[in-house]
Amino acid sequence: MRELASISALFAVVVISVGAQADSSDKPQVVPQDLHEFALSNHCIPPADFFEMRFEVAPPYVYADGAGPGPLAAALWCQPDPSIRSYTLLFRPGAGDLGLGTCSPAIPNQTHIGGLMLVDPSRVRPASLVEPSAFRPLLDPKAPPLSSPIRESRLLKSESDGAGCYFLCRESTWFFRCFD
Repeated sequence: MRELASISALFAVVVISVGAQADSSDKPQVVPQDLHEFALSNHCIPPADFFEMRFEVAPPYVYADGAGPGPLAAALWCQPDPSIRSYTLLFRPGAGDLGLGTCSPAIPNQTHIGGLMLVDPSRVRPASLVEPSAFRPLLDPKAPPLSSPIRESRLLKSESDGAGCYFLCRESTWFFRCFD
């Protein structure tokens, strides 16, 4: 009799689990729930197929280091319109430093995305990857590059299969440097 009760209880759990999956989206969630909700509140959807598109080491989001009151600052990739392969790098304010500074909390219209990580520019090898002259303004790539040394303690890096970009906020302007 106990076995029958255990089997019935197990069956009920399976039915409830299957029913819950049928009610939720068909696509898996690739970012933590708090970032998923933040993206949706900004009319942007995290790319459910992120790990299907490439071999990744880092996820499509990063939290700031540190602790403090409230949630940690974070950055994540999302799509304003999932039918178009254009992505936005979205920043959530909070405790910790992501290098956002006074720049826009969104970098729209990106076509090549990768896993996100925070990196110390002094540890990037080869060092030529973070030479100031390699960083161009994101909104006007033909404008002059950075002229002063990179003194920021961190850069935001997006990398996929050995290619990617570094993002740097300086004087309310996003700068980038891509590599392959």
